[in-house]
Amino acid sequence: MPRNLAAILRSADAAGVLEAHAVWAGGRLKLSRPASGGTRKWVPVRRHSTLDAALAHLAGASLRVLAAHPAAGAVDFRQIDYTRPTAILVGTEETGVSEEAARRADGWIAIPMEGMGTSLNVSVRRP
Repeated sequence: MPRNLAAILRSADAAGVLEAHAVWAGGRLKLSRPASGGTRKWVPVRRHSTLDAALAHLAGASLRVLAAHPAAGAVDFRQIDYTRPTAILVGTEETGVSEEAARRADGWIAIPMEGMGTSLNVSVRRP
């Protein structure tokens, strides 16, 4: 999981994301140096112990929360107006966002795939 988060940070940095948030229930959140390179210097990561804490923080910062959730009603991510402060919630590689996270999001986005997959996942090959 830390390697996946590090890969997300690299993509976030490429897209101009200013900050990342991780719901990390226990222990120390340690990023993989090889996977993240130096991006953790430019894209800081805030750790939250619960989904409630993360969503409260984002709401306090007046961010709209969109869940990457390939379900009926999800809007193509390219159709969203990102000039409005927005946080994109992504789930685990195996199950996506939780039912609770999907329910509590302000909206859903889909990231269309050209291949056989139904959603874009972050994956990192283990050494």
